[in-house]
Parts: sequence; C-alpha cells; structure tokens
Amino acid sequence: MSRWVWGIQTRLLIIAGTLSGIWPTNRCETFFIDKLVTPLAEAPTIDGVFYDCFNFAYQLPDPWGRKATNIPNCTTAGGPGCEALLNGTIDLARRIAVKLNAGGKVAMFSNPATFANPTKAPIWLDEQRLVDGLKGTSYQFNYEFFRAEQAATDFQLPNLLKESNLGVPIGMHTYLNNMTEDPTPHLAAFMIFRQQHWYSFSSTGWLDNDWEWQPIYDKLSECGNPVDVKPVGAPAPLVYTRKYQHCAFKLDCSNPKPKSCVTSIKWSATGEVSNYPAVGATQGLAPAHGRAYYEQLHQQELHSSN
Repeated sequence: MSRWVWGIQTRLLIIAGTLSGIWPTNRCETFFIDKLVTPLAEAPTIDGVFYDCFNFAYQLPDPWGRKATNIPNCTTAGGPGCEALLNGTIDLARRIAVKLNAGGKVAMFSNPATFANPTKAPIWLDEQRLVDGLKGTSYQFNYEFFRAEQAATDFQLPNLLKESNLGVPIGMHTYLNNMTEDPTPHLAAFMIFRQQHWYSFSSTGWLDNDWEWQPIYDKLSECGNPVDVKPVGAPAPLVYTRKYQHCAFKLDCSNPKPKSCVTSIKWSATGEVSNYPAVGATQGLAPAHGRAYYEQLHQQELHSSN
C-alpha cells in the first residue's frame, strides 16, 4: 500500500514559486526544496507527497483572508506581472518532481491547471505549459471535485479527454453525498477516461471514517483491459463510450440542463445494461469534512496565530 504525506499546503508552495520570478538567485525556491522537499524525498516511510490546492492560492484573499501575491502588476484580478508567478510555479513544480523522483517518490499536484479557460480566470495556468515543464519526470495531477453528473457543467469533460489522450497521470476524487451513496456512476465515467497511472477514489471527506470499500470496486476489476485505447465519441463532444474486454461504458452529457450527465455499464457476461441517472451533489462541492470543513479549520488556525 502506498504511503503518502498529506497536507503540504499550496500557500507555502506558491509563495516560493512567486518569489522565484523576482529573485534571480531563486533563494526562496532553494530554501523550499532543501528544507521541505529534500527531507521528504529521503524519508524511507513514504512513497510520495500530495500538494493540496496547487495553483489555487492565487485566488486568495478568498477564501482565507490573506494576500497571496507580492509581484508588481499582479493582483487577484490578474495583470501583466502575473506571468512571473506562473513561470515560477512551473519551475518549482519541476524542481519538486525532480527531487522527489530522485528519492524514488512521486509528487501529486491537486487541481493544478486546465487546458482551456472557460471561466475566464484572471490568473490562469495553461495545463499544456505545466505538462511540458514536467516532461521527463514522474508526477500525478488530482481532481478533488469530480462527480459524473457535473462533468460537463464543471468544464471537466474536455479537460479529462485531453489528459486521457495525452496519457497524463490523473487521480479522480469524488465527494459522495453520504456513506450510502453508490459510487458506480462516477466510476463508470472514470473508466471512460482512465489510462495507465489513473486512479479513482470516493469518500465523504478526508478522515479515516469517511472511506468505505464498495463491492463495485471488485466487480469492475473483472472488466479486464481496455479494448478502445481512448474514449470514443458517440457522438463527440458530449457523448463518449469505451469498451473493455468484459464491459462497456457510456457517459452521456447531451442533456443541456446543468449537472445532467448520465452513465451506463454493459456487462458482457450477461448482456445486462445498468443505467445510472444524474444524482446530484446534495451538499454542493463541500460535504462534511470536505473542502469547506478544512478551509474553516485553516481559517481558525490563521486567526489563532495572530
């Protein structure tokens, strides 16, 4: 079983990346790598390091009430100076990956970038730039908030398709509404995209009691290897299928209503087709002990330190 260090917050990581765009000596980056990353790379008890909210701190002071950038001509509203921030982020991501890889470990960057900017984010990291910057290293990107019915609404569908076609290593996490929710629809969508070094995981939060093994995990392992090397448009860009040796999966986002993607699985052994309607996240993107819970904890920590 892999052992991962959890919770090196992006605020530290991004500050280091930010300063690299200002200091030609890269002193802040070097300090970060030498003092924080190197000990983890050399630690014998872990297999990798999870960098939470990577490339997310640009959005501060929302939600934590703290200014995150100190670059001239770059604010949370964007600006020409923000290019130094992005360059520093890519440089630091590579230095992290290289250092961890040298110790036989992998970096997982959570929610790092996108190939397009449909929401017009003022500070946007093009994922192609990040992928190019990490070329030759071992890493993984992570989706914290994936639910099948929201794949199109959240603009994740085209991004996942591009990552699948490129073979970018991906982890896809789903916040379940409760411990009794069936994760199968989200796993069916995952099976459409997955490639080598892709992983799916579902929970109601991030504590031990928020996770539970589901029988569908064992059942899907019987599907065998993919027959289709990548998702097949049926038709693109809103409906996709993928055949495996013993199963076939479908993701249909053709319904124009928000959060309305549906999935299905055809089981070759019986010919049965299981259809899964859009369920919807009853608690939005932040179930108990999810993102809002940890943001609240972090805000309390900041206030208590003042």
